[in-house]
Amino acid sequence: MKPETRNLKPETCFRIFGFSPNKHMKPLHTCPVGTQCRILSVTGDDSCVRRANELGLVEGVCCSIERRAPFDGPVEISMGRSRLGVRLGNELSILVEVLDAAHQQLMRRQNTAANVG
Repeated sequence: MKPETRNLKPETCFRIFGFSPNKHMKPLHTCPVGTQCRILSVTGDDSCVRRANELGLVEGVCCSIERRAPFDGPVEISMGRSRLGVRLGNELSILVEVLDAAHQQLMRRQNTAANVG
């Protein structure tokens, strides 16, 4: 049985995932709309993780939370030019690092340049 990653303490995250937690690290489902973040890990059922990887949800990818459905429904994520609706639960959980303002400005400039070109 895989551990529930939504309620893990930082020291547990370090033990399970092998990286040092910081105050900017949190599960994707807790991020508000408009948050720019970088994916640190994708965990859950093997088939769900494989499908998420096929759709581009891999470690190191920067994404933005666009919309959120009510009552813990799906979350819409944008990655570059693509948008993806993801239902996060026991089968799939994504741990992200919230980017600071400097990273967010850089991402906006890169997305604008990609859309113009």
